[in-house]
Amino acid sequence: MTYANPAWRRYNEGLARISDDGRSIGPIVAVGCGHFIQKDGPGFVSDELVSLLDRVVNRVEQVSERGGST
Repeated sequence: MTYANPAWRRYNEGLARISDDGRSIGPIVAVGCGHFIQKDGPGFVSDELVSLLDRVVNRVEQVSERGGST
């Protein structure tokens, strides 16, 4: 955890910069979840999907920061 997590975080931050400016809110950390986020935090996954669909369908502005996501 001490050595691998910082490297994974940097990698994921790089992935989040692939998209256009202002179109990414990542990386998002699913606090309290293990590798299988959908099993460990179904509410978290549901909230993220609802937010994504709201942005796509209703063209709602994306927030750049999420509470509890870091």
